[in-house]
Amino acid sequence: MRLNSVVIHLMRRMRRVDDRQPVGRARLSALSVLVFGGARTMSQLAIDEGVTPATIHHVVQGLLDEGLAQKTGDPADRRKSVIEVSAKGRRLMLKARGARLAMLDEWLSTLSAADRDTIMRAVAILSRWSL
Repeated sequence: MRLNSVVIHLMRRMRRVDDRQPVGRARLSALSVLVFGGARTMSQLAIDEGVTPATIHHVVQGLLDEGLAQKTGDPADRRKSVIEVSAKGRRLMLKARGARLAMLDEWLSTLSAADRDTIMRAVAILSRWSL
């Protein structure tokens, strides 16, 4: 299906933009969950990212080491930790998001108004399906 191919190529372009960021994709993805979804336990973050607890441990440790996130105790269960984004991590994520949006804006600016309207209608339709 052509849609599959288009989505794959769009994601590759996004990845190239992400690769210019000062942290790797796994950390950037985890930061995105924390910035736009709020604080999470390690288990919740692993589920959200679709990775194993061991993998998320390494990702979070990198975020902690770089000062991009902080770990606090879970008030509901002292055995768990809650990971939340730091101010530095939020700034980095918003800058990275801005770079992605700039890439999309640049591409959209090359299209006609009618084509942009068509894409926006398609996005609205696709948004009804996405989770």
